Amino acid sequence: LMSNHALVTQPHLYCYLQGRGIEDAIQWARLGWDNGWLVIPVRDGERVIGVVWRAYPSVASATGMRYDVPWGQSPLMYIPDQELWNGQETLYIVFGVLDAISMALAGFAVASPTLGKGSFDPKWLDGEDKSVVVVPDRNEEHAAFELAARLDYRGRTLLLDYPDGTKDVNDLLVKGGIDEVKRLVLVGGID
Repeated sequence: LMSNHALVTQPHLYCYLQGRGIEDAIQWARLGWDNGWLVIPVRDGERVIGVVWRAYPSVASATGMRYDVPWGQSPLMYIPDQELWNGQETLYIVFGVLDAISMALAGFAVASPTLGKGSFDPKWLDGEDKSVVVVPDRNEEHAAFELAARLDYRGRTLLLDYPDGTKDVNDLLVKGGIDEVKRLVLVGGID
């Protein structure tokens, strides 16, 4: 495993993160690189409890895989910035680790399941008495409504008005920057 330092010092590795708009998260999200995969550690405080690998484009096209986790790793809740999570009154749930990093860059307390939209366990939030807003990708609205309903009184869904050429929060970050992510989340989505 290469350190996250390599992502900054090796231009070909850094360019991918820059293209995804998440280069500013390298240090605080402790992103790493391993043989063509972006390594995203899942932490419980300072302790690493799991990992998600995101394939760089060349690996994705060669393998047909975009994400992977270690064999036998159960679904986990990925929180990119624990300080934001602990300090805000509203929590957001997205369905992808890069979307979670994108939301955290915009200053939102956010989490994502590590094994896709159907793997979020509402029990992960049993200790939270905060409002929980599920922000789906385009065409994942049904899964968002189901999850929000399973969160009882805390849960609601926010459908973003994704501009043409975007389908998720990371696309918003890439196309419009942090200010566009903030604007669309804070205006309350679409009816």
